[in-house]
Amino acid sequence: MIFRLTLLCLAFTSIAAMAGTRREALPEPVRHQFSLEYGLLNNADPANQTTSYAGMGLRYAYVFATGLALAGESCHDELAAEAGAFYYTISGFQNPSDQITVVPAIITARYGVAFGEYFTPFVYAGVMKNFSNRDILSRIRPALGAGAFINVVRNFAVRAEIGTDLFAAGLVGQF
Repeated sequence: MIFRLTLLCLAFTSIAAMAGTRREALPEPVRHQFSLEYGLLNNADPANQTTSYAGMGLRYAYVFATGLALAGESCHDELAAEAGAFYYTISGFQNPSDQITVVPAIITARYGVAFGEYFTPFVYAGVMKNFSNRDILSRIRPALGAGAFINVVRNFAVRAEIGTDLFAAGLVGQF
């Protein structure tokens, strides 16, 4: 069966070459990505139990390696380093007059597989550090999860992810 598929692919390639058509090369990999996201970020409540708070954030990613294990025309893999910061406030945390600002910083390594130009599922691992004036909220947590990019138009995508650190969605600009 595999032998027949290989012969069929070779036949189509030969016919296309004789007809003077050529395959277009895949575009250069996008190296820089900026994300604007809205999501639920994990932290602690007054009883020191894990809970989520809604916040906005920005991320920057640099894709430093492509074609590590997959380097075909229809799919390739990529490895990126990503850093970002989010922002949210908590009202009435322990007292009704509490107004607490929390700034989580997230640093991760992300591995994704791009299927064509439109869909890239990924997994990530790293750490999230919450900065706040309350010790109970200022913690280091693991950041492990999965998500996907779906390209809408060239160099712009939507992003969704779920992990131990957050559940978020947003827009991505790539260049």
